[in-house]
Amino acid sequence: PSQSDQDSLLEGVVRVGRAHQSISFWETLVHDQALRNAISRDHFEVRISGLGSSPGSGPRKATLYNHSSAGTWLNNDLIKESSVLRLSDRITLPRPKEAGPGEPIAEFKLVMALPPPQAPGND
Repeated sequence: PSQSDQDSLLEGVVRVGRAHQSISFWETLVHDQALRNAISRDHFEVRISGLGSSPGSGPRKATLYNHSSAGTWLNNDLIKESSVLRLSDRITLPRPKEAGPGEPIAEFKLVMALPPPQAPGND
């Protein structure tokens, strides 16, 4: 494949919401059914681009895209559209007002691993 095909294969999207993970995933993560129901079917996604880029050819970037009318918390900011992510950013699903004060429904943290090095001669 061409370099651009290889690059697009290495870009990724992670979608989070009740429609994207299994019911058992959400039951394990969020024990309260009312809180689980507050999670949008398509709550947010993280798009990672530039993973196939060779060093110096352009930045690797992760972007949070909110799809929920409730928004998605990024650190201490409520995101209604999108925001560029940094390593160790905290992405949290907001607790509905009617649930009263307390911890967010769920929390995710951005951690990125470097792709494995290519074997010599596989350029």
